[in-house]
Amino acid sequence: MFNKKIILSILVVGFVCTAVGSATWASFTDTKTGTGNQITAGTLSLNVNGANTIITPFNFPTIAPGFNQPETVTFANVGSIPGTLSLNVKNKVETPGLDGITDLGNNLKVTITSGAVTLLPTTSVNALTNPISLGNLAATGTNGDTKSIVITFSVDTAVGNNIQGDGCTFDMEYNLAQTV
Repeated sequence: MFNKKIILSILVVGFVCTAVGSATWASFTDTKTGTGNQITAGTLSLNVNGANTIITPFNFPTIAPGFNQPETVTFANVGSIPGTLSLNVKNKVETPGLDGITDLGNNLKVTITSGAVTLLPTTSVNALTNPISLGNLAATGTNGDTKSIVITFSVDTAVGNNIQGDGCTFDMEYNLAQTV
């Protein structure tokens, strides 16, 4: 019985000391709350020649030696984040002409410029490697940052009859990737 009273007394004294000590060592706090936080992901949107849909393809049905056709393509980033523009040439297919040989892809040359800057030196369609860098487009919203390039298709005059009746088809895929 005596031991129980001593143990109970020690527990009560310990409890009282803990309560008094906690009150003595209390600290101040202050809390602020920011309300209405909103996070929205940006957008990346490429317009080509003023459209955000399928692009009108290049179509040259009667090329011959000496052919030289520059085509202007204008890009706009109508999104809210900047991007890097590139071109991929895909699904190249050649059909043989009168001589039964596919020569056009090796003789149809492509050059890409932007103002005075050459983005792609003259090379044959068959030698194109992906991706072809076309530079950066800033994001300025609805009006967008614009960039025009000139893609010049040409056939050297020395080609001769080798390309008669040949065909060459390919897809040009323009890509705007987020600048990181």
